[in-house]
Amino acid sequence: APDGRLSVDLTESRVEWIGRNLLNKHWGTVVIKSGAIDCAAGKLTGGEFILDLTRIACTDLAGTPVHEVLIKHLQDHDFFDVARFAEARLVITHAEEIGAAGAANVRITADLSMRGVTHPVVFEAEAGVTPDGKAAAQASFTIDRTKWGVIYGSGSFFKRLAGHLVNDRIVFQIKIVTV
Repeated sequence: APDGRLSVDLTESRVEWIGRNLLNKHWGTVVIKSGAIDCAAGKLTGGEFILDLTRIACTDLAGTPVHEVLIKHLQDHDFFDVARFAEARLVITHAEEIGAAGAANVRITADLSMRGVTHPVVFEAEAGVTPDGKAAAQASFTIDRTKWGVIYGSGSFFKRLAGHLVNDRIVFQIKIVTV
């Protein structure tokens, strides 16, 4: 990849999420508000991404009346508390090469901030350069939402939840392409 700070293409890049409860799952997207990666000597050295939680969507419920109910709930104070914390931030603090292109070839350490709380996350990505010279990467990682104070429906905090039990794990699938 070219050296320097490379802006993220906000139309080609995306963040998808998957959340589950006992019997179902929902999935959707979160808009990347801004983002950039840093490269030196052709290698990833850092980066920062801002996610706009006011623009979270649930793909599997799109076009149904339940979509707005779920989105309101996800943005409410008992989940992401978007009125107070409208953005999430992922800051890459370290990246190391672990293999060749075509498989997970970069291990990324980053700080994820949500709801005013920051915790490190570590995940592997498949990174490379597109035929037209753009840096690109894809990754999937899972977080335990309760570490960021999102405890609604968590069996780790509440008992006898029945149909209100929500899995503590949220999966993020990320595709990043630079401009």
